[in-house]
Amino acid sequence: MNEQDTRMGNEKIGSIALTGLGVSAPLILIISAFSMFVGGGGAPLAAIALGKNDKEEAEKILGTGVVILTAISILLTAIVFIFKEPLLYIFGASEVTYQYANEYTSIYLLGTIFVQFALGLNLFITSQGQSKIAMFSVLIGAITNIILDPIFIFVFNMGVSGAAIATVLSQALSAVFVVNFLCSKKSLIRIKKEYLRLDLDIALLRKVFLLIPLALLLPRYFGVMGIFYSEPIADIISATTSGFLLFFSMKHIKKVFK
Repeated sequence: MNEQDTRMGNEKIGSIALTGLGVSAPLILIISAFSMFVGGGGAPLAAIALGKNDKEEAEKILGTGVVILTAISILLTAIVFIFKEPLLYIFGASEVTYQYANEYTSIYLLGTIFVQFALGLNLFITSQGQSKIAMFSVLIGAITNIILDPIFIFVFNMGVSGAAIATVLSQALSAVFVVNFLCSKKSLIRIKKEYLRLDLDIALLRKVFLLIPLALLLPRYFGVMGIFYSEPIADIISATTSGFLLFFSMKHIKKVFK
């Protein structure tokens, strides 16, 4: 085999590997979506509590967010590991690209908790008005990933595994920065041991149970955009059921008092 054939073969393998990484994208978006679900719901509530000058309540919400993100990380890692093969094939993997998608996803899943903390808890920093700190935490992860990617992929010749390791390490660094800030005196609200407990309401639980199957089902019919449709649909269904429950409860209460 001459040098030209070797180069063409490497280019072909590289394109297949990139396709495999593309197949992993929906799963990565799902994992990221869960972090935004907690941060997007909890951070505004913490901001409202701060607006009422109720720092204790804000820190309780933050503590609950940490616990939920930890639980979600464990559940997502376990569930995706168990159903990884059928999920990757649903999202477009083939016999040729599966090994690359599987390789990247398997390593990425080990860093699920870092993704959850880096993205989900970062919103609790933004809610304090510390947007520069929040932006810096994102830049730390992005710049680290840019630096580590070529080192692991080309210098250490680790290919797809190297790309996954670089991503996990960059997210870990970002997560450490975010958690460290939220534990420091610089933060208006801090992560405290006494507030690390689960405090969920019925509406939130209902949304979680709706969001998981929707996030897995909708991409099959709407492609990657199905992931983005899942949360608003879950909100609509959750709000509708809450309305019906309230309506029938009120009717029952009126009958009791007649």
